[in-house]
Amino acid sequence: MPPPPPRITRFLAIAELLAAAGCRRDAVPDAGRPELPAVAVRIAVAGERELEPTEEVMGTVRARHHAAVESRVTARIESLAVAPGSRVAAGDVVAVLDARDLRAQRSQAVARHGRAAADLARIERLAKEGAAPPADLDAGRERLEVAAAALVEAETGLAHARVVAPFAGVVSRKWADAGDQATPGRPIVDIEELASLRLELDVPESLVRRVPLGTRLAVRLGAGDASLEGVVGEVAPIADPATRTLAVKLDLPASAATHPGQFGRAFIPLGDFPVTQVPAAALVRRGAMEMVFVVATNGRANLRLVRSGRAATGVVELVSGIKPGESVVVDGAAGLVDGQRVEVRQ
Repeated sequence: MPPPPPRITRFLAIAELLAAAGCRRDAVPDAGRPELPAVAVRIAVAGERELEPTEEVMGTVRARHHAAVESRVTARIESLAVAPGSRVAAGDVVAVLDARDLRAQRSQAVARHGRAAADLARIERLAKEGAAPPADLDAGRERLEVAAAALVEAETGLAHARVVAPFAGVVSRKWADAGDQATPGRPIVDIEELASLRLELDVPESLVRRVPLGTRLAVRLGAGDASLEGVVGEVAPIADPATRTLAVKLDLPASAATHPGQFGRAFIPLGDFPVTQVPAAALVRRGAMEMVFVVATNGRANLRLVRSGRAATGVVELVSGIKPGESVVVDGAAGLVDGQRVEVRQ
């Protein structure tokens, strides 16, 4: 009779191992086979600790204060005083506009204001002499008020020929160059305040209740493993009906390594539950299977199939297969077989 195919042979071997591990708690050697010699091992007691699982939510780092700086008047850009990466203080000049038309408008406004003032003075003299009706006096005063308002507007427009930074920050983007026409509504540069950054997240509705204002969350930025702490500063009261998420903003600590546009991840805790923890040396991997050897009261090592969870320095969490308080082999497990006698050494 030909031997079974290799795939069936492997399946039968795994099935036998599973049956042995799952059905025998205190294994004894098969009477038909010679007993293997005892192996000296070291053991440790499986412990229990509270595990705090988290849900990872991805987001983007953005500045708390961001401004698209634009001109308030229409004029040609004469020169730009900044470039992307330039640091500016509040009130620093960002761009200088061609002010010739603005100066001409101011000169015209000054002239109109002067004429209106002179006309009003003449009408007032005539009114004192009874040669001008009260209506002329009212009209003269109204013309002077209109001219004064036009002069203020012209002077304000001339002042806007110098476009300034609204707050201290860094120029993050340039939208125009010297020679371009600046108009209200069209940004010249973007400025961001790097001293105050946030990680902006879209948090699922089911998790929002776990991140009230003031909650501190672990955050990782970029591709690195370095962790920092963010504090929930804003939670949107209304969900996005398309994504069923709410906008949540975490205030981040100041750091030279943090910058707007950076990818970030926040870890939202889901609550505590107990897990079993053993030294990492106790976990034995054979192929795709994970196992530990538990030392029974009869002095034999029983193989247990387990499922591991998260690993930390020197320890690993076991999701199933073992209970807290059981003794596991941590030194000498690699060559053990199920049911083999062991001698515990200190």
